[in-house]
Amino acid sequence: MSDDIDDRDVWPEIASAVADAGVRLNIGEPVHAFARWFAELYYDGPSNFAYSSGEDEEGTGGLFFDTISGGRTVSHLILATLAPKYGEVAPSSFYTNAEVLWPAFDGASKKTSARRSLADSTGRLPNLFARWDEGWADILLLTNFRCHPARDRAMTSLIPRHYLEDLVQDVLDDFEDAAPRMVPLKLHEIDDVLVARAEDSDVRTSVVFARLRDFIKYMKADTHDRLFARNIRHFKTAGKVNDQIRATFNDSPLEFLYSNNGITVVGDRIVHDAARRELQIDNPRVVNGSQTLHSVARAFEVRGSRSTDLDATVVVRIVTMERTTGETPAAAVAAKKTIVDKIAARSNSQNPIRSFNLVANDGFNHSVRRFFRRKKIHYENREHEWRQRKAELAAEGYVQGPNLKRLAQLIASFHWEGSEQGLGPARAYSNVGKLFENEGTYRQIASTTPELAYQLYLSFVRMESALKALQRDSRARQAIHALGTQARFALFALIVRVLSESGATWGSADLTSSLELDRDWSPLMTAIVNSVYNDFLTLGGPREGANYFFKSVVHGDQLVRESAIPAEWVTAGRRIISPRPPGVVLSLVTTR
Repeated sequence: MSDDIDDRDVWPEIASAVADAGVRLNIGEPVHAFARWFAELYYDGPSNFAYSSGEDEEGTGGLFFDTISGGRTVSHLILATLAPKYGEVAPSSFYTNAEVLWPAFDGASKKTSARRSLADSTGRLPNLFARWDEGWADILLLTNFRCHPARDRAMTSLIPRHYLEDLVQDVLDDFEDAAPRMVPLKLHEIDDVLVARAEDSDVRTSVVFARLRDFIKYMKADTHDRLFARNIRHFKTAGKVNDQIRATFNDSPLEFLYSNNGITVVGDRIVHDAARRELQIDNPRVVNGSQTLHSVARAFEVRGSRSTDLDATVVVRIVTMERTTGETPAAAVAAKKTIVDKIAARSNSQNPIRSFNLVANDGFNHSVRRFFRRKKIHYENREHEWRQRKAELAAEGYVQGPNLKRLAQLIASFHWEGSEQGLGPARAYSNVGKLFENEGTYRQIASTTPELAYQLYLSFVRMESALKALQRDSRARQAIHALGTQARFALFALIVRVLSESGATWGSADLTSSLELDRDWSPLMTAIVNSVYNDFLTLGGPREGANYFFKSVVHGDQLVRESAIPAEWVTAGRRIISPRPPGVVLSLVTTR
């Protein structure tokens, strides 16, 4: 179970998934199947596809398609290049082509002639150029060549480039959708399989007693923990429960069966060979029991195998869901994910599962993670993941982004008038768990588009950076110290109010491009901090304490709702959200 990425393990699976896409979609050119597979993995809701073949080089091709962002159509072009051999470093021609292409997108003096020199068989280029000029298009160079760092750094072209290293990371982050089926898991010495009666369960459920050695063997070959891709949390390496699991495994293996809660596996089907005493689980995923298996595997690695270790047995519950006649692949996937979510929510666990863990893999968090990944920001929807994968992700150029709880708090604060729906800055600060426990409240949070979620994160980062800079001013420092971290979400909600009254169209790509620019937020933050501090003093905040004050819907939310928004705040807000100046490229994909 190495933590190091070895793309030799992953690329064959990518190639298999690309081939499957070609067959499924009846795409003849491998490079087009490559681009189409990537578009469906990387973008939300791509549609209106058109393919363009490279005229100068074999193994190159273009894919035009559209997505919807903030109610507007965004046009995309992926220019894909397939390396003739696995593992080759991108040649100079790859970078030369990118430099030649760039003038068609940058520089008014060269733009017209550069565009005339380009042609494609689809007729979609003129529309792409028009949408680019309006700020509603992007272009990406996609390849399975490895990056040549020196050549990449020397590029003047701002067209984003996506290499083999990036593809591997994409797939590791999104195995459920990107990778082909898992290798079957074989359990040995299985004499009996207890199967629930059809009238007792709406999905086929079986129970067996299995040797832990079979799971350990499978995990050693599964170098990227894909077996646990649908688990709602990342494994915690330390903890009292883990120590107890390892102690039982090491010292009392024959007690493991009745001392452990067991493992739940979801698969497509099971096949029991009674003569060989073997049970095969097709396309397995462990959805409950990650802690048990990782603890045992770590103990096994540290101490090595002993004959008694191999006798440790565990209860395995297997839920299988074969597609029914006439059921579409999309319906089958949706049904499987629904069952997985229910199992995660209802299964017993040695560590308490908190409410926010239970939504970690839902559609909303999955789409947000995908959007943030395009910006090279790691959205931590699964608890502890950044801590476990920091070195790996940082090596690929990712930075730490928000976790699931923080994003929910920002969304709740965005709805600063929503205290009756369980939202607002006071609720965001006082009890983040309730944002997930109340079905109606979480439904509203989950209705947030990924683009809006990204804008709220950007705004919060800009606010925090401005507050840090204000610490150099003694008066501002006094106010910030008095308000403490308790006021952060009230301050953020006021930022939302100001930008809204300044004309911000939340969820639009235009606002994203403005917020991505490094503009000076200090004047606006200085004014807002001073205003909130004065209101805090007037309303008796020091007497009650900042902790109580900003937890209170009466005080905290009321302060946000009733604060006057002076004209100078609106002016400062308009400077922040003003359109990008000429020559600054809007790209919905962050460059390396």
